[in-house]
Amino acid sequence: MTRSCNFQALWLHIVEGLPAWAAEVERGTKDSLLNSLSNPWEHAGGRGEASQALSWLKARHGVVAQALVRALAQRVKEELAPAKAPDLQMREFLLDSSPMLSLMDESSMQEGIETGRLAQQVTHLTENTLRELRSLCTMLPGRPMHEPELAYPLSPSIVAESFSQALADLGAEPELRLPILRAGATVLGAETLRLFERHLQWLRDQGLRPASAAMRPATAIGGSAYVGIERLFSAPPGESLGAIGSTGSAVGSAAAQAGLAPPLVRKLEQLTRVLARQTHAGAAMDSVWRRLLAQVERLSPQELSALQQSSHPFWRLLDRLAALSAVQSPNDPDMRELAARLGPMLAQLEQPQELSMEAFDSALSELDSVPGNFGDTRPAELQTAFDMESKRREMEPTVRAQLADQLRKTPVPDDVRQFLQGPWVQVMTQSLVREGPGSPAALRYMNLVPDLLTAVGRLRRGEVPSLIERQALLDGAREGMMSAGFAMHLVDGHIVDLTRLLSGIEKISLMQANPATVVVPSGPTLGNLPGQPGLPDLHGDEWAGHAELATVPMAMNEDDDDSLVEREAWLDGLKVGDLCRLMLQGRWVTALLNWRSDNGQFFMFKSRRGSGSHTITRRMLDRLRAEGLATKVEPGQMLARALETMLPPEA
Repeated sequence: MTRSCNFQALWLHIVEGLPAWAAEVERGTKDSLLNSLSNPWEHAGGRGEASQALSWLKARHGVVAQALVRALAQRVKEELAPAKAPDLQMREFLLDSSPMLSLMDESSMQEGIETGRLAQQVTHLTENTLRELRSLCTMLPGRPMHEPELAYPLSPSIVAESFSQALADLGAEPELRLPILRAGATVLGAETLRLFERHLQWLRDQGLRPASAAMRPATAIGGSAYVGIERLFSAPPGESLGAIGSTGSAVGSAAAQAGLAPPLVRKLEQLTRVLARQTHAGAAMDSVWRRLLAQVERLSPQELSALQQSSHPFWRLLDRLAALSAVQSPNDPDMRELAARLGPMLAQLEQPQELSMEAFDSALSELDSVPGNFGDTRPAELQTAFDMESKRREMEPTVRAQLADQLRKTPVPDDVRQFLQGPWVQVMTQSLVREGPGSPAALRYMNLVPDLLTAVGRLRRGEVPSLIERQALLDGAREGMMSAGFAMHLVDGHIVDLTRLLSGIEKISLMQANPATVVVPSGPTLGNLPGQPGLPDLHGDEWAGHAELATVPMAMNEDDDDSLVEREAWLDGLKVGDLCRLMLQGRWVTALLNWRSDNGQFFMFKSRRGSGSHTITRRMLDRLRAEGLATKVEPGQMLARALETMLPPEA
């Protein structure tokens, strides 16, 4: 291996080839859309979507490739940076008592499914090459030691997520993004395979050769954790277990840090430090890890020997602490509150009596009760609220289609059309679901549509509605949006637009259809490679990574009876406190199930993604499961991942 070959050099080589790769992806996606237009088997709706998507891409020639490079660089940069706290203005706390209604919508779920399919396609084409790449990268100096699966910084999921994010960054609407994602599946996989092969050849040219590997025993659920525990005890006392430095985590007792603790205690101290780093636990949870480790130092030789049993509750305690830490950000108030909630468990272990297996069992029971108490703090009407929201979303497409049919018969300015088909459809649907089709509110909001169209018709003839007529329309619009729960700044914005329209201000611009304006964001500046703005310089010690377990999604046939039975059993088996891996908003996230409705129709998850809280209907979760985009992280897998990182490879 050449002296200059290290992780930083690999990253610079990757960055150098990204623009050409992205340009081929953009070109191939256009070709795929063009081919679908001439496909006689493609239905008319599909050809229409392809035509719109192709026109959108052509209007942004070259810009899409630049956006893809920028999104991919940003995505890798996110892996480098510590996890951010969720937006405190729009989230639900794990232990809060006053939640807000937040049900994931169908369009974002569908886009997540398409992104997941895209990642599967790339995985299928690149699996063997990626395996060899990662094998070579495990020998690179400066690689991320505590995240071995990211020694090679690109992955199919990162590539797929970046493609979806690039389209969103350029302002593409969901109905445009979906056909582009479908059309780009094959070309993205093929071009990414070529990219990976070039990187593999570069590593070979640098003199890297794969290390000899030994067959590992088959892994059952949690099995890898048990094998790791045996190896942890069998490793020689003086052996260096991995290259995890002491920086980045304050976990560790004074005795262990001074080298005065017994060898096994030092190993356990290192294990807790790896768990803390992999889950981005933060200072609040560091104190929990330290207090737990302090109790391990109290164990007698006989009690330490008992830890060799993989069934000892101490190991489940570590794994559960890691799982709870993995779904909360270091600066998240929930993390501090969680640490405080664990106080009674730690106090129980700190009692002067001996630390028997029963003491750890009792502490584990206390820990398992943390997410279980969550449902008791929810208001009784939460399930009813989610039921109403689900019905509203099911009815909304029908209401929008009926309104669109009505608007086709009437010349309407773009601003009015967008208002009626956007916020006002939501207002009408909400009143229909909550109060019924014959209720005064529902009739009042539906009647506002012909009244507004009548006023627009008079404006087109040069007649401005009277002040009383204008005020009645504005008051009705404000009342409807307020009743539907729109934010005040959104209500005020729509009222201002309607006021200008109904007052006859800017008649020409309002009455004539304006051609769509293409807003093209500036592309990334690539400049000279070593100091590229916007592209992170990678250093192994800075690699923080996400606390997410790698999974391989396996899609199932939705129409197969056995698959239906399996999915129903999986959904019915989910219980509060289960840790899952879900494809949400186009990205794999680790999420904790912290509430499910009594009727099993709604599931609320906690994660570090977006607002921090995701409520999903049973139907949507079933779709994710059918696509291989939802799985459960079995007990022991968080611990297994940490042990795999810190233990040296088997000869």
